[in-house]
Amino acid sequence: MEQRPVGSSGLVVSRLGLGTATWGRDTDPDDAAAQLVAFREAGGTLLDIGPWYVCEQTEPLVGRLLQDVVPRDELVLAASCTRIAPTATATWSSSSAARRQRHARTPPDPASPGDRR
Repeated sequence: MEQRPVGSSGLVVSRLGLGTATWGRDTDPDDAAAQLVAFREAGGTLLDIGPWYVCEQTEPLVGRLLQDVVPRDELVLAASCTRIAPTATATWSSSSAARRQRHARTPPDPASPGDRR
């Protein structure tokens, strides 16, 4: 599988990533393990564990699979943080650029842990 650099960080990851959105919910542990093994054998290294769509069972399942099935040091875990804002068309991002822009023009939202200064 083709590998690509992540900006100028020196980190290189597979062009395709494997999402874990359904693991533990619609995908049982055996199927998740089979997906992870097939992905790794195909040269995949980028595992998307974004917290936005993770159900209660996903995180422990990913942890077990990285301990028992595929070594953790063979994968790069991609986690991001976004949430739907009060308006249906807006989103919130935890990227450093978005935080700087938000903090420059608005006071912190006490209900949002991501907006603490």
